[in-house]
Amino acid sequence: MHQSLTCGFRMSAIEIILYTALIVVGVGFICYGLRLQMKEDKNGQPHKWQGVRGIKRRYLRYRQLYNFNKQWRQDVKQAGMICLGFLFLLSYVFISSPWPVGLTARHLLAAPNCAAARMVGLAPSTEGAPGYYSRHDADADGIACEPFPH
Repeated sequence: MHQSLTCGFRMSAIEIILYTALIVVGVGFICYGLRLQMKEDKNGQPHKWQGVRGIKRRYLRYRQLYNFNKQWRQDVKQAGMICLGFLFLLSYVFISSPWPVGLTARHLLAAPNCAAARMVGLAPSTEGAPGYYSRHDADADGIACEPFPH
């Protein structure tokens, strides 16, 4: 028997536009924040990616070489843009969910494995219910994280 993958609710055109805008704005903020991380060398070529490691070393180097206030403002702006992007994407996840916010958070926490689903109180769960992930359904009978397989 073939079961539908839809979750049983319809979206209006305004909801689709809102969700698309949240995704685009969130990804845009993240990309803009990451673009601020890229630096150029003396020849105008971009350096390789500079990760988060060595923050203290970078802080001391910037403090000695550059105007500290200018560099600090740029780093704060970068961190703010990335956080704002993730905030938009997170709001998209919670707004587009058919379940209340608390249940959606528990559903996301149940994603890693059945032990996590049991810990948040969503196991066993049937297909379409919060806490159900097909990777948790070993025997493909529509019930995930069963206490004992059939």
